[in-house]
Amino acid sequence: MTPAENPRPEGSVVISLDIYILAPTWSDTTYSPDTAANLRTALEAVLNDGRNGWISTNVEIVAVTFGDGHANVVLQGEYFGVGDVTLIAARMQMLMTVFANTSVQTAAVTLNGDTIGNMGVSISLNAKPANYVFTRAEIEAFMNSNVSP
Repeated sequence: MTPAENPRPEGSVVISLDIYILAPTWSDTTYSPDTAANLRTALEAVLNDGRNGWISTNVEIVAVTFGDGHANVVLQGEYFGVGDVTLIAARMQMLMTVFANTSVQTAAVTLNGDTIGNMGVSISLNAKPANYVFTRAEIEAFMNSNVSP
């Protein structure tokens, strides 16, 4: 959403004040009991959202699997955004979408074979291994510490 939009929906997360605010967006999509299919549908909506401050027209969802509370998402293509904060916002948008599904407790999300956790990372000390697994607690802690005022 734009920083000027008010009121901000409950659950909005500030990535960079006055630049990127991620807000829950409701959909009239009917979801099924198949968690992997639901994750794919939600991620397709995210990738195609015209309000994004980044370009992801070449990003393809190669595979989405789910079992025992763990999601595995494989993406291929290119993300473009001006500055690290733009790529961090894109990363968090995808992760918050995956973890919006309450069945997901852990998730590995890769883009071109590397974790999306490295999108927007400019200091190698902050880099994560390619097979990094995100936890619900980690994403919820990020959201809670960046809740929109």
